[in-house]
Amino acid sequence: MADDRDEAMFKAFRPTLSRLARQTDGSSLEDAERPPPSNDELAIAEAYQAAMQAKQPKKRGRPAKLPVPPPRIARVIEPPPKIIEPKIVESKQIATVAPQEVSRFDEVRQSLEVATEPMEVRQIEIKLDAIEGVMRQSGLYQVEEIRPVNETKMRARWKLGRLLRVAKRGHAGRPGKNEFRGGTYLSMITDLGMVKSRALEAERIGDLPVEQLERAFADSKAAEPPILTTYGELVERARPYWYAAQRKERHQTIAAEAVALNTDDWGPFPLIYADPPWKFETYSDMGLERTADQHYPTLTIAEIIAFQVGKRTIPEIAHESAALFLWCTSSNIMRAMMVMHEWGFEYKTHAVWVKDRTAQGLVFRNKHEVLLYGIRGKMPGPQYQPDSVFVYPRGDHSAKPVEIRAEIERMYPDFDRRTRLELFARDTTPEWSSYGYEASNKP
Repeated sequence: MADDRDEAMFKAFRPTLSRLARQTDGSSLEDAERPPPSNDELAIAEAYQAAMQAKQPKKRGRPAKLPVPPPRIARVIEPPPKIIEPKIVESKQIATVAPQEVSRFDEVRQSLEVATEPMEVRQIEIKLDAIEGVMRQSGLYQVEEIRPVNETKMRARWKLGRLLRVAKRGHAGRPGKNEFRGGTYLSMITDLGMVKSRALEAERIGDLPVEQLERAFADSKAAEPPILTTYGELVERARPYWYAAQRKERHQTIAAEAVALNTDDWGPFPLIYADPPWKFETYSDMGLERTADQHYPTLTIAEIIAFQVGKRTIPEIAHESAALFLWCTSSNIMRAMMVMHEWGFEYKTHAVWVKDRTAQGLVFRNKHEVLLYGIRGKMPGPQYQPDSVFVYPRGDHSAKPVEIRAEIERMYPDFDRRTRLELFARDTTPEWSSYGYEASNKP
């Protein structure tokens, strides 16, 4: 019982004893840095050792000695290792390397002028980048001395982008998307050491007109202080041009698909220009004198929606990606919207034709007509954006100015007679497939 009480009594002091043991052998840096044990703690340790010794069974011979703790050794905290600063290379040492690289500039620039393959241009661009890097790091050259190398590097990226665009467009639509000389477009980019995003960036820079490229160089030189041109700046400048280039490329693809699908001269048409003969409701016989029925046969909304060309409806002769220009009067907009929807097109915007003479009307005396614009599928916007107000003289009854049709041709220049349809036409034109009561030719 006495041993058990002693053991229970010393349990409370075991944390102190443990710390004392760690301090003596230096196993813990944290405990070694603490102050040495007090006299009370040493007395507790000696009493505990005596109690433990009394519990040991007695053996014959000499009594066993308790292990004596080693003397406390103060832990020495070593200072952190000295950081050796990198050796700074003097500019005189770099000067022995820089001229060797820079002297190649004229040779590299001349090779860029005659390069015709993407791989050639890419290798030249890498060399120019290395030369510019040496000049920048040496600290021996001013901005104006680096500028010729920088501009030539930008020209190399511009030329590479144009070659990549041609390579992609030349194989669009063939077996194996983006096929390029037995491989794919992506494999060609990999061979050039470029990722897809960088190749796309190069293509966009390549869409920049030459005069805009030169203007970018001039603006960088005129900046205060003078700066060097970057790829990012050229991408921003090229933004409106690569938008137009993408639209043109998409238009050409749609036109080629439509021509390939045209087996009977009745479509599909990606571009439709329609001037339906709207029938207007009248509330008296006197009103008939003012309607279009006095000049040509008219159609109801249901008849216009169900109208057929070559025994096919308008949704059937329209390409899956198409644009529609639809004429209507100011009082007929809602019905025209209904026709556009039933033909499978989504309304986007409209323009107006302002005439030089005023006509009659029930609320306002009409002096303009409305040209609705809608698309279906993935038809991109036009490559050219005219003003939304056309001002042309009024001609025969309901006849539309030929200048507006010419503006539509400018908006979609990659379409021709095989891919453009003028519906409800009053006359014929060699640039369009015409179909109408007064038009005699067919696609």
